[in-house]
Amino acid sequence: MLKSMIMTTCRLSFVVAMVCGAIVSLPVDAQEDAKPAKKPAQGVAQPFNLPDSIKLTDDQTKKLEELKKEATPKLEAAVKKVDDVLTKDQKKTRKTASDTAKAAGKKGKELKDAVTEALKLSDEQKASLAKAEKELADLQKATREQVVAMLTDEQKANLPTSGKKKAKAK
Repeated sequence: MLKSMIMTTCRLSFVVAMVCGAIVSLPVDAQEDAKPAKKPAQGVAQPFNLPDSIKLTDDQTKKLEELKKEATPKLEAAVKKVDDVLTKDQKKTRKTASDTAKAAGKKGKELKDAVTEALKLSDEQKASLAKAEKELADLQKATREQVVAMLTDEQKANLPTSGKKKAKAK
């Protein structure tokens, strides 16, 4: 009788250990299956980008994170408006044309013009796209101004300047 009680206790202990082991390993498996966080669209992240030479204080980092939480949904909505102007085929064409133009060494306005030409937009799409792009650009500019406003004068001096300003400085 004592022998059967010991065997029952051992079996029960084994089952409990197996169940506990399975439960402990579940969160690890769930983390491995989780998809990596989606990278924000270029138009969303751009206003928050700062060079590595600018080191933010803890207070500045906190303010920047609050601004990101506030501005990101607005920026995402504006990027979506720009994206929604194009059809599925046009989006594929845009990607292909962009890759081709970049491979040919085109940048800036030349790159944008090559992509726009390849899209063959209707007049209505051109108007909608221009309006959506202006809205996005205005929102990016306003957000960037808020980011720059939280920097010290010394940090602002480390910000890159546009090509036109560099040319005038030389």
